[in-house]
Amino acid sequence: MKKLKRKIHWPTKIISNKNYIKEVSIDGKVSNTFNFKTGYYELYAAQIMRAGNCITLLSSPPVFSLESFRNSNLFEDIARYVFWTFNESYRLQLKEHLSNFSNVELQRCQNLLNKNYIPYEDIGEDNPDEELVWCMVKNSHLRADPKFELMYQKDQQNRQAILNEINKLVELSDTDKAEIVSFGTPSSIDKEPKKQPEFLDMLIPVNGSKENTLSYIESKIIEARFPHNIFHTIKKTKKGANQTGLNSEIAAMVHIFQDKGYFKKEFTFKEIYKSFGIYTKNKSGKDYDYSFFVEDYHFKKYLEYLAPLEITDINSDS
Repeated sequence: MKKLKRKIHWPTKIISNKNYIKEVSIDGKVSNTFNFKTGYYELYAAQIMRAGNCITLLSSPPVFSLESFRNSNLFEDIARYVFWTFNESYRLQLKEHLSNFSNVELQRCQNLLNKNYIPYEDIGEDNPDEELVWCMVKNSHLRADPKFELMYQKDQQNRQAILNEINKLVELSDTDKAEIVSFGTPSSIDKEPKKQPEFLDMLIPVNGSKENTLSYIESKIIEARFPHNIFHTIKKTKKGANQTGLNSEIAAMVHIFQDKGYFKKEFTFKEIYKSFGIYTKNKSGKDYDYSFFVEDYHFKKYLEYLAPLEITDINSDS
């Protein structure tokens, strides 16, 4: 077990020990907290795994969703601080989701997962975050307890399965590129239909990073209190269409942030709108242009949601 030379203040210990293990919900599923409240954490862990959810040692659970794998800022947290105890059906769903990633996104996941393959590793006692240091101690105690063996086992099984899938997809992508270079001719490539540009490639980097741009835009959508977080995949209606108002929410986001200079000037509203729908799996049934939304009630309403916010205009910097 890990013995600390460093002193951990009692408020940190109280907060962290009160949440000795914490459920990380997937798709809104929640376990019964009776065993958690009574301190039978091994029984609580078993309940969480039965529900197909994940586990963290932090008092505030990181966000865990399919889209977290695309957002490196969120993915690093779930790689470092979450035990991946989700069930096999979610693993299959995640593999399918990864198949839509670009090679750049896959390599980013590959690097972060290789670097953080074992959660709560490489946390030094000099880390300024006391809770992380205390989590290192808790992790050492749990590892030594055979009642938590299944938790660690499932975490490593899921991580290895997902890493294998990412490695396979990266290898396939590299192979495709090599075939184009080796066998493709300028004439044959020119005849191929124009590929739909990816949403991330349309973004202007903020502070040198497209992920920063993405996180900033999403934070403003959350701040505006849209009915949906349009950066997550929203469940379709029974007829397979987007939920009422969702298209207008997306259109309002594209219009405002295109006007503020967050998208490259060579892309039109229609192209950005379409690519965002593909990126989030919130694609509309039609390729709508800006003119379609101009007089739309919902579109005007969501523009009003965004109006009071202080959104930095980066046109002058682009």
